[in-house]
Amino acid sequence: MVNESKKQIKIIQPYHYPMIKFDRAMKEAVKRGVSAEMLTSGQRDQPVFRNIFNYLLFQRLILNNIKVY
Repeated sequence: MVNESKKQIKIIQPYHYPMIKFDRAMKEAVKRGVSAEMLTSGQRDQPVFRNIFNYLLFQRLILNNIKVY
């Protein structure tokens, strides 16, 4: 669906896991002029990830003009 988007992409997910194909598709969409936004959690509650902020996992998206809230 990301690859076919022409105007906007809005994604809501509790946690962001970097996935190469998804991240690449989002970046390519922005290059095509698509507005891309993602709403996600600021901090994880799983014991393994409790001390890591989601920002560290999605900062590459932010640096590629994807709005993350």
